[in-house]
Amino acid sequence: MKIIKERHFEIKQKAFFIKGMMEFDYQYFIDEINKGVIIEGNKTYKTNIVGEMTPWDYFNNDLKFNQILSNILDYADEILTLPSIKLQSSWGFKQHKFSYTKNHDHVPAHLSIAIYLNHHPQELVFQDINEVVKAEPGSFAIFSSELKHGCKRNPIDDFKYGLSANFHHRLYY
Repeated sequence: MKIIKERHFEIKQKAFFIKGMMEFDYQYFIDEINKGVIIEGNKTYKTNIVGEMTPWDYFNNDLKFNQILSNILDYADEILTLPSIKLQSSWGFKQHKFSYTKNHDHVPAHLSIAIYLNHHPQELVFQDINEVVKAEPGSFAIFSSELKHGCKRNPIDDFKYGLSANFHHRLYY
């Protein structure tokens, strides 16, 4: 074998980050998450969320969640001109004292959404772009899935509840 050339480098690409607030029935989703984190197939302590988590597709067919996603995507599509995308995964999580989320991305998804359901001091941090999403009822972020993000450990006894979703290019899935 003969290597002619080897290069290692980063390629800059366009990315987006949108942060907002919306109102909806937060308690409905908290109740659903409490059901989902105890069923067979849950992802509790099996992912980048070091805490309780529903199965990956738990909210994919939930009409109330799909309405929230539609509202967010309608806005995003006006400013981003989104490609044809498909909801690939949507889950809920519950982080108790000392739970955290490892710094990670959502590649190969095209875009991701995080939504919070209650007030909590544990924040979602996007270190590379110096952005923070505070955990407040209805706070959300829609972002390029390549953006790394995570949460430090939950310092208090109160639970933090949230929802997440990933959308992939339709042609691949």
